[in-house]
Amino acid sequence: MDKKKRGISGKERTLEKGDLVRCREFDPSRGRFDIEFTMTGVLVSYDKLMKRAEVLVNETGIVRIFRANDVQLMKRSPDNVEKLLTRFSTPSKISK
Repeated sequence: MDKKKRGISGKERTLEKGDLVRCREFDPSRGRFDIEFTMTGVLVSYDKLMKRAEVLVNETGIVRIFRANDVQLMKRSPDNVEKLLTRFSTPSKISK
């Protein structure tokens, strides 16, 4: 019997401080999903309740606030990768 891959729940998919992200600027004259992600930066903080992210934008060096819809994860911070690896290294309690 093949082992089932354990899916990643929403808790592990959330953005964390230090992650490399890309952002897009909302323009009401265009549709939200017609705008491409043009800015990159480092996540300073992420508020799950308010669905907002503070990002230090590389191009300007300014911390800006974006909606969660306008931010995508590019690469995890090495510290965050280690936290996730230790979280998933424990054996699963799911019966076979």
